[in-house]
Amino acid sequence: MNNVWLFWGAMALLALCIAAGVWVVRNRPAFLRYVEESLYGVTWQWRWSGKRIVGLWCYCPTCKGELSFDDENCKTTKNLNERTTFFICKGCGGEEKGRVVGGDRRYVMTLVQHELMRRASSAEFLATLNPKGDA
Repeated sequence: MNNVWLFWGAMALLALCIAAGVWVVRNRPAFLRYVEESLYGVTWQWRWSGKRIVGLWCYCPTCKGELSFDDENCKTTKNLNERTTFFICKGCGGEEKGRVVGGDRRYVMTLVQHELMRRASSAEFLATLNPKGDA
């Protein structure tokens, strides 16, 4: 008889844990589902740690491989309009997939992160992630 109560008690606890997990996933902020975007001709992906973007990186829109940066010309010129960072895909034979004018790779990463944070906090943008409107 004790085994039956123990079994049903364990089942009730399991059901409670599953229900709590479903509630947490359904009630998490909409911006946490925002983990991919296309900017400057390439795909960006990241994770969230609290309200911070972490693991931000760019990927090829064609083969989905990681891209590398070419910002060598940023070291040879002082003119911001001539400083360009190129996104290069080794998986596509070294093809240029996109570019940002104005700075080196650190500039690009900061620029992209700021744009993603701006979008993630925009009520209109969050509405597209969560049509129910509970952003």
